[in-house]
This record gives sequence, structure tokens and C-alpha cells, in this order.
Amino acid sequence: MLVSAISGLVVLARTLLRLAGREDSGSTAAVLDRVETKFNVSAANLRKAWRLKRGEIRVTGAEMDMLYQGVLEEFQRLVQVVDALPA
Repeated sequence: MLVSAISGLVVLARTLLRLAGREDSGSTAAVLDRVETKFNVSAANLRKAWRLKRGEIRVTGAEMDMLYQGVLEEFQRLVQVVDALPA
């Protein structure tokens, strides 16, 4: 489930940059870097989940639980960023 959801979370990150008037193109890593910088949030777990989806890394069951929790926390932080954007 996490691996299939990560693409949508990257779309959210790109959209946040667009709404903030920032560059939203480029690699996923570059987009996540810009989100971290612009909104002062961590995207380390999103980045790790993206690498997992691409087959660049493997994680064990316990690591997957921690990664899932980390992605959820980062997603919740991005939702807070959306809520704080001016209307």
C-alpha cells in the first residue's frame, strides 16, 4: 500500500510548490528537496519510500512499519502546510 501511495504524495509535493509559486519540475528528489526547504518540513521518509518503489532499496518488516509511520507523519505535516496556505 505504501509503495502505491507514494506517487500521489509526490504529486501533492509538486502541487504545494506550484501553489507557493515555486518551481515544481525536475526529479522527485529535487521536488522533495525544494519542499523541505520552502516549507521547513522533513521529506526523508517520503524520499525513502520513493526509493523503495523504484527498487533501489529493500526494507524488512520492522523497517516497513517505521517507514509507514514516518511517511504518515510527513503527510500529516504537508496537510498542515496546505491548511496554512493563504486562501
